[in-house]
Amino acid sequence: TMIIHQWKQPLNAISIVNSGMKLRIMLDKLTKEEINHDNEVIEKQIKLMSSTMDDFKNFFKQTKKLEYRIDEDIQNAIDLVSNIYAVKNVNIVFKSHSDAKTCGYPNELIQVLINILNNARDVIVEKELIDQDIYITIKEELSNVYIIIQDCAGGIPEDIISNIFNPYFTTKSEDKGTGLGLYMSKSILDKVGGKISVSNEQVTVNKKEFTGARFEICLDKI
Repeated sequence: TMIIHQWKQPLNAISIVNSGMKLRIMLDKLTKEEINHDNEVIEKQIKLMSSTMDDFKNFFKQTKKLEYRIDEDIQNAIDLVSNIYAVKNVNIVFKSHSDAKTCGYPNELIQVLINILNNARDVIVEKELIDQDIYITIKEELSNVYIIIQDCAGGIPEDIISNIFNPYFTTKSEDKGTGLGLYMSKSILDKVGGKISVSNEQVTVNKKEFTGARFEICLDKI
């Protein structure tokens, strides 16, 4: 069930790219450059699906941890979804001056980030918010690194916010969510001693006040 949940995003991305190619073929407006670009997008999604299988295959095994830069892993996650989000006028803003490293499973952190980003994207699209951004920042302390993901989409209702990391808890219809994404994200982070928390925060964007969900991921710094 978790693999199905994780494959929904890349399969949806491939479907969107494929539909766009079909339309441009019908209109006789498909260029060689566009074909190459679309192929690259599809290849990235296929690699994500392949790595998902590997991640789950090794999920309960003691595999070797890797040392990796957190900002580069975040950028890899953004590269996988940013073009698809842009179709819905959802942008990811990531600015980092950090070169902090951690030790763990970089592909699994990408899965965690995409789970959180997808939830923010879904709320923005559902509420038909215009040109909404999702903000990612990195904060360093002496022994920890924090990844902060903030949206401006209204926040999570206070009566359910304490339940969102529980298995099978979802506010989405059955065809749109299994309630496993955030539960799995917490499980992935538990494996490397990481933590994840969520709160509703007020943010100022272009001199306007918004409320949004703020996810904070804490990892050991090396």
